[in-house]
Amino acid sequence: MSPERVRVRGPRTPPTAEEALLDPRQGYVRRGGHAPAQDREAAVMHLISRKLRLALRIGVGIFILLVLVYLGLAMSTEGGPLAWLVPGLVIYPLIIGAGWFYLRRILAYDQSYREARDD
Repeated sequence: MSPERVRVRGPRTPPTAEEALLDPRQGYVRRGGHAPAQDREAAVMHLISRKLRLALRIGVGIFILLVLVYLGLAMSTEGGPLAWLVPGLVIYPLIIGAGWFYLRRILAYDQSYREARDD
């Protein structure tokens, strides 16, 4: 005979913004509430706005680059290998580089937030 089933219930309250954004597997450990809740919420909102501004700047930059490349390729009279070389040698590596840069900056923002919160 198997044991009785136990109904598991999740937390009764939703997580705070801080708990939702910071991952314990990345070194974040909750250290008790030494800062007022409003200060923590303001710091988290500042972190989110920094991440959003960075994403928008990178997105607009890539969009402008794509438009310029499209216009450059549209003006060229030959439709030969240039139409294949530009995306392969310029655009794709640039998108990968922008993604790498974005990830590095986001991790630096998270680290600076953690350091400011722990002080």
